[in-house]
Amino acid sequence: MGPPKKPNNPPPKKLKAIFWNKIPDAQSVNLIWKDIDESKVNFNKESLLQLFQAAEVKKTVEVKKGPEKPKLVELIEPQRAKSISIMLGRFRKKVTEIAAMVKNLDESITIDNITALKGNVPTPDEIGAVEAYDGDPNLLGQPELFVQAVSKVQMYQQHVDFIDLKMTFDELMSDVETPLEILSSGFKQLKESKQFKEFLKYILAVGNFVNGGSNRGGAYGFKFDFFKKILDIRTNKPGYNLTNFIADDFDVEKLAAELDALPKMLTVDFDTAKQNFTKLDGAMKKISNQVERAEKLVADGYMLAPEIMKFKDANASRLEKPPGLIKQIEEDYAKLVTQFGEEVAKTKMPEFIEVFVNLVNALKNAKENNIKLIEEEKKAEERAKKLAARQSAKGAKGPAASVPQASESQQEGAGERGVIDELMNKLKKGGGVPLRKPSVLVGARQQMPAMPQMSELQRRMAERLAKSGGN
Repeated sequence: MGPPKKPNNPPPKKLKAIFWNKIPDAQSVNLIWKDIDESKVNFNKESLLQLFQAAEVKKTVEVKKGPEKPKLVELIEPQRAKSISIMLGRFRKKVTEIAAMVKNLDESITIDNITALKGNVPTPDEIGAVEAYDGDPNLLGQPELFVQAVSKVQMYQQHVDFIDLKMTFDELMSDVETPLEILSSGFKQLKESKQFKEFLKYILAVGNFVNGGSNRGGAYGFKFDFFKKILDIRTNKPGYNLTNFIADDFDVEKLAAELDALPKMLTVDFDTAKQNFTKLDGAMKKISNQVERAEKLVADGYMLAPEIMKFKDANASRLEKPPGLIKQIEEDYAKLVTQFGEEVAKTKMPEFIEVFVNLVNALKNAKENNIKLIEEEKKAEERAKKLAARQSAKGAKGPAASVPQASESQQEGAGERGVIDELMNKLKKGGGVPLRKPSVLVGARQQMPAMPQMSELQRRMAERLAKSGGN
């Protein structure tokens, strides 16, 4: 049991509160507060009254408001209402105009518009909720008004579906026709290519020759996985594999030309094409089944039935072709797979096609590399010939070829100096000066001309020696 209630008298004036959390009375007896008695505490009450006096609240004059506008009635789930509102914002038309466009199969409706309309077709519950409303129609929101407007269009769902099918048919049909035509053409090439059969013969011959005398030789054929192994078989020549040998010895260009549809086969998917056709064919049959019902509305101005019939007749031939192509592709594929000893159930079409595409590409690349290799060998041979020619020219000149030759003027000057030196020595020794021709200079280009008579020269030199005393 707790303590008795404490007095709780209000102050003389209204004061601002001090915000705290009170300890429950019963709990206080077990806490420190059981021994705290504030009843005899003295404090300046006048000062507190001034410090905490609450501001006076001014009385406001009430302004009379007019009657509130009634709120719009919401009959549709909020998320659906939001989606419909966004769609209506894109149309920027009255809901009655949108309903009329659908009824009249208006061709001005865009693909985005019809996609939005298809995603916001009213459900039976939504139509029922709007039709059951008996209040003020002015209180209905735009989503509710949209449901109300389109619910008055007979076979509204079928109108929307037909507009959507008509607008998307060509694109959807192309997604079926293009892959089937590519696959059909590719398998036809694999079946009928003469060069491909020649290639099989060639590979079998090469393999039996290399494997001759072993348990791998004498083969009538090879398993499908060998088409992959061909790409990695090396020879003794660096950088020259079996594919390089084949490209040198076999007409790779002709093989690639006869199988040129194969690379495109890897850009499409057979299963997807079949699924797209099944979906498209189903949509056409579904809308066609509504013709009988729609014919009853023609008298009321509905053109759905005649438009469906017109559209169906215009595209009948296109819809008849895919089933035949699908069947032919399946048969061609199964036959090719089994011909190479593989199981259809365990072989995926893209992987099967990829083997041949990689093989042809490898052979084409090998052919290009072989051409480059030949060009590089020719360039290397030309460089070797030029180097050999330069070395031969240097060898013909010999060691003396590197000794610099004296000029003709230098040789003639050296010859004259030699004659004078010899004459001076003769005079110093007192000998006569014989008349002779100068000797041939070593390394000179030509012989010196015959010396003229030296009487004048002898005379001068004799005078010079006499003056110097014979020294």
